Amino acid sequence: MLNIDLVWPYKDKTTYVITHNPMGTNENVHFITENVVEEISKLRIGNGTDIWLIDGGQLITMLLNQDMGDKMTIITIPILLRNGIPLFPDSPKESQWELQNSMSCKNRVAQTLKRKCTKFSF
Repeated sequence: MLNIDLVWPYKDKTTYVITHNPMGTNENVHFITENVVEEISKLRIGNGTDIWLIDGGQLITMLLNQDMGDKMTIITIPILLRNGIPLFPDSPKESQWELQNSMSCKNRVAQTLKRKCTKFSF
């Protein structure tokens, strides 16, 4: 990520990268390589505001299993992959979510915003 010749769009934000292989260094980029759930818990408490995670299903499943999420934005790209990749691998525990917003973009990508329900309802 930091070793490629791209402009990092979040230069003014402190960024945490969850990885098995930290790459390079930068004053605003910190690597989390172990105790991921505990480290993210510390960030949530210490930050005092929302934290924004961009990642795939493996991390999201890990956090959902620890009740560490109250909003999610799911981006759907309309390309069929042979066997595909599960949205949430390793079966996260059951939770209820309600639709907050949904939109379709010109490039056929769909964005869905969901918020965790505080009460069970149909």
